[in-house]
Amino acid sequence: MTENKVFGAFRRLLTMTLAFVMVLGASMPLMTQETYAAFSGKVGSKYTVYDGGQIVYGSGNGGYSNSRKCDLGDDLGTRYSYCVQPAKSSPGTGTVTVDKVIDDDDDKGKWNALRNIVYYSPSYPGYDNNVTNIRSKYYTGSFSKDWGIAHMALSYVYAGRPSDMATWGGTHASDLGDVWTKAKKLGDELYQADSERDEAVPTSFKVFICYMSGVQDMIVGYLEAPGHLNMKKVSNRTSITDGNSCYSIEGAEYTVYDSSNKAVETLVVNAKGESNTVDLMEGTYTVKETYAPPGYAKDSTTYTVKLVSDETTTFTAKDEPITDLVQLLLTKNPVGYPHDHGEGDATLKGAVYKFEYYDKLKSQEVLLKAAKADAPVRTWHFVTDEHGKIDGQNPTFASGYSNDSLYKDKDGKVCYPLGTYLIQEVKAPEGYLVNDKILEVK
Repeated sequence: MTENKVFGAFRRLLTMTLAFVMVLGASMPLMTQETYAAFSGKVGSKYTVYDGGQIVYGSGNGGYSNSRKCDLGDDLGTRYSYCVQPAKSSPGTGTVTVDKVIDDDDDKGKWNALRNIVYYSPSYPGYDNNVTNIRSKYYTGSFSKDWGIAHMALSYVYAGRPSDMATWGGTHASDLGDVWTKAKKLGDELYQADSERDEAVPTSFKVFICYMSGVQDMIVGYLEAPGHLNMKKVSNRTSITDGNSCYSIEGAEYTVYDSSNKAVETLVVNAKGESNTVDLMEGTYTVKETYAPPGYAKDSTTYTVKLVSDETTTFTAKDEPITDLVQLLLTKNPVGYPHDHGEGDATLKGAVYKFEYYDKLKSQEVLLKAAKADAPVRTWHFVTDEHGKIDGQNPTFASGYSNDSLYKDKDGKVCYPLGTYLIQEVKAPEGYLVNDKILEVK
């Protein structure tokens, strides 16, 4: 072949290719090819559809479709993006936008049926895995006819379940015979909620609708990414618990419950107050503490958390440390007498007792032998009243001594944390001798 002939053949080929593109452009509007971030599965998300080939499931113009496919980056791989208005032209390939999301909350009527049908259609798990024996009841075993049944069932429900509907080129759905009969049966039965097949559709399965201008709307199914849940736990009385070995946030356990109150996950808190992260499908969950860590009262709060697909939700829980609301710290009695007043000129008022608080549960021998390592956290000097008593809630500080501040609970009341208390008389009241024996209270 001469150079001119080769050039001429190439020119004719180029002309034919351009003409072919122009014909396609006239019947199916082209959409731009652009690069987008990972598909999020929300309204406004964009994804790309491409040509899935022509599928024939009947005779004449109404018995075939130009299918579309996509891959959304989830675990479903390549799947069909079903067109649902068969009297209109097929949409072009390229980028489309999600206009409506159908999820498990849409559990009645049209939207529920569309979600169910997509799950049980060719290229989706319900059909591919024959979930609840779907094929024997609604399909034929021929892939092309089964694809047509799913396509027509979606179109039937989308149009409001008419007795017949227009298809391409002036034809009607009723011309498809068994394909149309089975499509209506599939659409009618999956329209109802709470059926065995409805319950088999996983909560994580969503369906998206793209409203197309001048061509068929499209429906595609998607397996949503899970949401992520973790928590932080802190003490509600850090003045009591910080650095105190009697209190530890580590080991606290919180159980996560789904909407049916079924336990689905467990959060376990470490020494820093941070939990592990669990993955759960989008939705609302409740969380309750099921095991309190050492030194803390069990958290009675029920936390409600809402998880969003592919996002991390963190909630914070505050635990109240266990303390003692001591009403009576000490009573001093005269030796050999049952009463609480002095003999003769002697009085029980004015005795000074030193209280040393250690944030450890150890014996006084250990604490006192290691005085540098185990110095008291706080020291108080309290004075007895005329009955030889020291009121735990309203103790009187002895003047002339160094005293630390008292601990307070969440209600502002004086409280005494877990640990060891060493109590010793350092000044006797008038008429009595000092009893310097150290009392140990844990």
